[in-house]
Amino acid sequence: MGAYIFIDPDGTVDFGLIVIVAATTGITYATQCNGYVTEQREIEGFLVPLGNPCSNPYAKRLMAFFEKLGCGALGVQDKDLPELQSIIADIPFWKTGPNSGDDQWTFLELDLSRRDEIVEAWIPVKTVYGPGIVMFQNCD
Repeated sequence: MGAYIFIDPDGTVDFGLIVIVAATTGITYATQCNGYVTEQREIEGFLVPLGNPCSNPYAKRLMAFFEKLGCGALGVQDKDLPELQSIIADIPFWKTGPNSGDDQWTFLELDLSRRDEIVEAWIPVKTVYGPGIVMFQNCD
């Protein structure tokens, strides 16, 4: 049996912006998402930190985007997808290796094949490692 890690279980830690890349690791990450709906979702994989909330402009843009939509009350409508795609496409993501020459600067891509999963604080993306989920602090 692997580890089960609920990210910010009591809602007191602003953990910034992270990606959980789906992979068979034996580690399951869970979080609260979807604004005031307060769903709990989970994914097995590995965590890649993308920066703290105070200095990360992408986390601020994502939070502002979902606050504008009403913190999960209506969800992401088709008309809102281009803006969300633009925000996600700006987020840098490193692929790293044991040698510094192995490192690659890439960007995330909104995974529209999983469009029905998109809610505040749970955004399906494509990474250089495979599918993942962008997570950040839920509004409620």
